[in-house]
Amino acid sequence: EKEGAVDDVSSASMTTKRSQPRRRRRSRGSTTMTMVSIQIISMMVLLVTTATALVEFSNVRNNCGLRNNDVSAFGSSSHFSRTQILIKPCYNHKRSITNSLQMNLRTGSLFSSSNHHRRRHHHRDGPARRSSSSSSDTSRLFRRQQQQSSSSSSSQRSSSRLYNGESSSSAPKNKSFLRNPIMSMRRAAAASSSTSSTRLNMVLTTPESIIEQISTQKLLDDLIDESVRTNARKPIMMQFDPSSGWIWRRWKGTVFCETWTSCVRNILYATVIAIFYKARPSFWESLTGFNILWGQLLSITTFTLTFFVNQSYALWRKCYELSRTLQGRLNDLGMAMAAYAERSEPEDPNEPSTYTSGSRQVLELTGRYIRVFNILTYASFTSSHRPILTPRGMRRLVDRGLITSKERQILSDAQLPVTQRHNAILLWIMRVFLEGRQAGYIEGGDGFEQQFLEKCHVIRGQYGAIGDELQGRMPLAYAHIVQVLVDVILWMYPFMAFSTGMSPLMGVLGTGLLTMFYQGLFDLAKQFLDPYDNESYGQGEDPLCVDTLVAETNSGSVRFMNSFEFQPFSSQQLKEGELDKESLLPLRGYSLEDLENMQDDIAELETELA
Repeated sequence: EKEGAVDDVSSASMTTKRSQPRRRRRSRGSTTMTMVSIQIISMMVLLVTTATALVEFSNVRNNCGLRNNDVSAFGSSSHFSRTQILIKPCYNHKRSITNSLQMNLRTGSLFSSSNHHRRRHHHRDGPARRSSSSSSDTSRLFRRQQQQSSSSSSSQRSSSRLYNGESSSSAPKNKSFLRNPIMSMRRAAAASSSTSSTRLNMVLTTPESIIEQISTQKLLDDLIDESVRTNARKPIMMQFDPSSGWIWRRWKGTVFCETWTSCVRNILYATVIAIFYKARPSFWESLTGFNILWGQLLSITTFTLTFFVNQSYALWRKCYELSRTLQGRLNDLGMAMAAYAERSEPEDPNEPSTYTSGSRQVLELTGRYIRVFNILTYASFTSSHRPILTPRGMRRLVDRGLITSKERQILSDAQLPVTQRHNAILLWIMRVFLEGRQAGYIEGGDGFEQQFLEKCHVIRGQYGAIGDELQGRMPLAYAHIVQVLVDVILWMYPFMAFSTGMSPLMGVLGTGLLTMFYQGLFDLAKQFLDPYDNESYGQGEDPLCVDTLVAETNSGSVRFMNSFEFQPFSSQQLKEGELDKESLLPLRGYSLEDLENMQDDIAELETELA
């Protein structure tokens, strides 16, 4: 029995010794599998990052309109040649301006010629060339970056020739930018954001010298041609047919058009996860219960994203209402002045009265100031019309007959920021009304004057509120947490799907479907936060059309003056209470019997006269 016990103990010890290498091999195998999974995940992240960089690089190249045969476009020592920026037709001038601004901001281009530009135009524009503090800080940061990049004096001379309209191809190459253009652009964009980082480089933070140097004469002429129209080319936003068949056939301006690239990218990501799932099926056993965590995050993301979209749409609707209210109050000014303008009294009471020469001049001057005010107002907070405020743009307004040289000089010499010149135009409108009323060209008492000035106060509040809404549209922390939630949900979905036994095909398709809706809603919210398409996020195919707002206001500035050009009734007869019967018609008009009797009477009279 003792010998048997000893044999059992020895056999048990031998079994334990034999099992130890197996456990070690199992632990080594699990460690190897973990390392392989980490490497695969790292490779997937690298693949997604590379794809994103390539897409961003192609978007930058396409948006900036770089020529395909110009290989050295990104190597000109952060100086873009003006010939490399293709100005698009007037229909797409907003996108071309915005893309050019963003590209110049990211690369820090065209700043070496800013001193030459200031020396050239200082005697013409005076203190108006002083930019705001944020713009000057950004300009100093860009100059410091250019000094660190060792730009030579020859490149500065070539950029000065570029600014004067000459061609230059002898700019030195920027090797670091050629090696990694995306990272260089991001570093330049980060260096340019000296103010709050809660938004991209919008028009309110764009340095003035950049906008001045991309404002070519052709671009300004296209802007002015669109800004002087009295009939809009297209509606304020894209219209649609409510039928489901028509909506399903749309592509432009839809979420599908905005998110298909993200959908394809996430499908490729899910495909890589599916391949790993087939190669290592035992790894997914450690993810048991992962679907519970994903479901909890999904509920939080759904609620937060829905509320975020509602808040973004509220901002979009607020800006739309402010623009429409501003347009309506400007129309009120024209209507009130046309009604109270002095009129002539013809000797024949049957002849219609017209405006007097002085009152018509007051109305025409007020209408022109309303049009100029509206253009400068939208140029102050939209990138599409921002070049109009540059010295070159103001001089072009004089050449095109929108303002006089004296008015341009007064606006340039005024101690105002460039984006606040429309305030002076509003004061001109108020003063024209007061002077015209004192001269007798505008009738009405003190109550009418108070009401007119109250309308002007409402106008000031409306355009001021638009800029306030754009500057305080959304806190960074709110947008950041929504972005993180949406990305995490989409990245974790393939792991959740395969850990619950879903087939690879359904997991990949589900990733694309979930991306289409969740990423689509988030992209839609981002577009709502940019109602005037200042940032060129996404396709930008359905923003508020500023050209339509400007054209409708131009039409309203003369609508009421032309509507009341002739007065059909006699003022003298109205005062005496002796209006003719032709002016006093029955309530329901003439019946058919009355009309037949009148026609018979007319026929009898014609017979008697014959």
